[in-house]
Formats: sequence, C-alpha cells, structure tokens
Amino acid sequence: MIPLGIIAAARTAGGGGGASHRYWRWINIAVNGDHLEISELRVVNGSTRLPATMSTSTAPSIGAVSTLADDNLDTRAYNWPQADVQAGGFWVMADLGTAQVVTGMQIGSYDTSYRYPTDITLQWSDDNSSWTTFGSWSGMTYPGYKTWGPVLTP
Repeated sequence: MIPLGIIAAARTAGGGGGASHRYWRWINIAVNGDHLEISELRVVNGSTRLPATMSTSTAPSIGAVSTLADDNLDTRAYNWPQADVQAGGFWVMADLGTAQVVTGMQIGSYDTSYRYPTDITLQWSDDNSSWTTFGSWSGMTYPGYKTWGPVLTP
C-alpha cells in the first residue's frame, strides 16, 4: 500500500493536477480583431493569484507589461498587433520567482471582445528554455468590460 501523501507528491511533481515550476508562458494567442488587449493575465493555484514578474517577447505600444499582473482591472496592456501575436513567436511570460504549484490561469478583459483572446496555450519551464504545454483553450468568450474570465484548468 502506498500512502496517499506520496501519491499526491508524485502527481504534483509530474505535472498532473497541478505543477510546481517557476516560469509560465502564454503562446498561440488568437485574437478576433486587429490587436490584443487585456487587463490581467495570471496563473493561479485554485482561485489564489500567484504574484509574478511579467515579460513579453515584444512590448505593447500602449500600457506596461507590469499591468498584466497588478491585480487591477482598470489598467491594461494593448496594441500588440494581431500579426505579431499570431506570427508564432509571440509570448507573455510570468516569472514566479520560485517554483510554485499552478493549477490553472485567469484572464481579465478590458474593453471590447474583438481584442480579447479566443485561443491561448499555457506552458511551463524550469529553466526558461525547454517548455512543456500545461493546457490549451480555444473558443473562449469575452467575459465583459473590465471583468475576470473564469479560472481555466486543463
């Protein structure tokens, strides 16, 4: 008989049902309109937001990347052109500072549905170089003006 605590620890370490890693990034973001615009993008453990330092492969032309993790739906980062976002090399990364358990993600919308992601993939890494897909979501619907989307888990 294997104690349940050992099973739970092995499951977390293996990435099933939650994973403990420092780096998390979003790629394959699809946007209906002409540019990406969001107010928050975060990884969560259950419903608890995990504070992170944010970075992107290219800076938004309006707003700061740091606003994606300030827990404030009144701020936003936007004007990443759709062509740049969907070119395949665009990413947004959250550095948690230390390895922490992540069970899902949440996106805050800002202004209009055609600037909000409809598809997105979340990946993790231990060294910021080799990436493993945690989950992919497609057909996400716009939650509304300055509103949190649902907590999404794979």
